[in-house]
Amino acid sequence: MTPRAHTSPYLVRRVLVSVGTLVAAAALAGACGLPTDSSPRDVRPEYSLDVTPSSTVAPVVPSVTGPRAYFVTGPPDQPGTLVPVTRQVEPTGVAIIQSLFDGLTAAEQSRGLRTAIPEGTELLDAQILPDGTARIDVSDAVFGASRDAQTEAVAQIVFTATGAPGASQVELLVNGKKRRWPRGDGSLEGAPLTRFMFPALNPSSRPDYPPLPPGGGPVATTAPPVTTTVPAK
Repeated sequence: MTPRAHTSPYLVRRVLVSVGTLVAAAALAGACGLPTDSSPRDVRPEYSLDVTPSSTVAPVVPSVTGPRAYFVTGPPDQPGTLVPVTRQVEPTGVAIIQSLFDGLTAAEQSRGLRTAIPEGTELLDAQILPDGTARIDVSDAVFGASRDAQTEAVAQIVFTATGAPGASQVELLVNGKKRRWPRGDGSLEGAPLTRFMFPALNPSSRPDYPPLPPGGGPVATTAPPVTTTVPAK
């Protein structure tokens, strides 16, 4: 007589529960699924996206930085500092440099800004070379500025030109001829000019030394002497 297989009641219950779970999950999935249409149909109003004429796209906020020309702040008879002023021009080398020679607005002059570039100085040509040199040709009216004013005028041109895309240095010509120009320390430079040659005029410059403490006394740079007592033997 062949023994009959014995099935545990606990195992039967687990199988029934698993089957019931699968059936319930299949029914739920069928209820939540989207029906398949054989042809296009209109979307019900409650499922449509309400786009009204009042719907707008957030405006693009213009950048606070952009093409800038550099002018001078401070009295004409005293050393000044360069100040960048935003110009609403195309971000091209010629347009940015030309905006400097166009001068200041009345509102900017009322803020105390000035230009050291002599009146009547014309921009004859400007181009950005592949090596990053901004070759700028101006009229000889630029020689109307002398000494500190000429240094400020050259710095204005250098800072404005090197703010143009692709420009890192300036070759400044007068009527197509090369000249030597004053650096910030007063020495003459015949090579292309860079911003680093005018540290005192740079608006982002910071003092190399710490400020004096209240009272104007010297800043302590060394620690006070330490006295060591050796015990007597």
